[in-house]
Amino acid sequence: MTTDDGEFRPDDPDAVVVHYDLDGWDSDQIAALTESLANDDLQHAWRGTELLVPEADEEAEIGRAHV
Repeated sequence: MTTDDGEFRPDDPDAVVVHYDLDGWDSDQIAALTESLANDDLQHAWRGTELLVPEADEEAEIGRAHV
């Protein structure tokens, strides 16, 4: 869920979050993806090698970030 201040909070019990397991990715790939997400101002969070994105933004985020 995104809060009133626009911050993505994946641990919010009301949030619908899409999880991507990127365990097979190396550190360079994860760094490039993280940079791409940040450059495009895409909301996301990491839990280890699992990428978390808000469901409402999934299509736009993943399409632009090329996961």
